[in-house]
Amino acid sequence: MLYIFDFKNDIDNNMFTFKHGTYSVVGKIDDQGYTLILKRPTRHTYVHFDDLQEAKDTALNHVVSYEDKCKVDQAEIEYCKANKWTYAGT
Repeated sequence: MLYIFDFKNDIDNNMFTFKHGTYSVVGKIDDQGYTLILKRPTRHTYVHFDDLQEAKDTALNHVVSYEDKCKVDQAEIEYCKANKWTYAGT
């Protein structure tokens, strides 16, 4: 599937969120840099960048592998449901 993203603006979709500035879970920290939130069904990862190209490359690499990562997450969910002794299954 072909995706086209305009990194001149903030982006929010089901795979990632890209923001101009430095953000944490609680909000904006600084106007400098870029924040990339890599989304997955079971977790979100915040990554901060000074370099726009590095942020773009990381976002695009995440998009390429997103479906495979979702399959791994789903397998983990199913395993935890079947094995109540796991941390996620309790």
